[in-house]
Amino acid sequence: MNKSELEQKIDSLGFTDDLIFKLVLSSHPDICKELIRRIIPGTDVSDLRYLSTEHEIIVDLKGKRIRLDMYAENDRDRYDLEMYQWRPDSIEKTAEYHASMMASDLRIAGTPDELKNITVILFCAFDPFKLERPVYHVHEILDDDPAHIYNGIVHKYFISNRGIDQASDEMKPVIQLLSGSSEENDDPFYQKIQNAVNEAKRDSAKRKIIMLQLEWEQAIREEGKLEGKLEGINEERKSSIQKMLKSLRKFKVSEEEILSELLQNFPDDEENIRKLMKQN
Repeated sequence: MNKSELEQKIDSLGFTDDLIFKLVLSSHPDICKELIRRIIPGTDVSDLRYLSTEHEIIVDLKGKRIRLDMYAENDRDRYDLEMYQWRPDSIEKTAEYHASMMASDLRIAGTPDELKNITVILFCAFDPFKLERPVYHVHEILDDDPAHIYNGIVHKYFISNRGIDQASDEMKPVIQLLSGSSEENDDPFYQKIQNAVNEAKRDSAKRKIIMLQLEWEQAIREEGKLEGKLEGINEERKSSIQKMLKSLRKFKVSEEEILSELLQNFPDDEENIRKLMKQN
């Protein structure tokens, strides 16, 4: 993919692109808060803080880490917002995985009362359960009393790109964004998000980040591994790291930033990454 093709690709990206999603929400915390409020009516988001992308959670004693797309919290609640443009092998297990990782990070709580409510919101550019619904809220119930909702601390929401006619007026613009529809919409919140998307693509620093990501993804595809995250260091993985390293240096990114970017994509290979940075 040459530079002209990359530029065209960037211009075509929308809210459902994972990196655009992160750039928009990290640059506009008010959009993140408003999304949460619209999905969960009545939620008080005024005191939400630590709105950040790529928030790291250490999930075991060996220091294995997970990075969340978008993370926010207050004294009572934690929120994880994730964008899924393509359906994972199991959307149910994916949601459980994110919820369990959020919960594991709370294991140091001294008493049960100190545990925060956990809400995982998966934005899906597809219909996760194929029931033509815009929003799926997963509840836990008692076996002998299905009408009784068990009030646990973990809540999961799946936002679909279908069923816009069934959506509330506040959710309609969100569903339209997930559907990728180009139909005109003068809703102020819809326009606000679209303006933030365009802003992310026009900003020179953000555009460079997007281009680097696209170049890296293309390099990985050429190796036949879109993610390039194999279990151990091997020739394909080594080649992926070297190509990403070359691309980052081409854009005169500092060595510190290069190391940080490589560690985000290959979190278990710090020793090998440092060696490759010295050798290349």
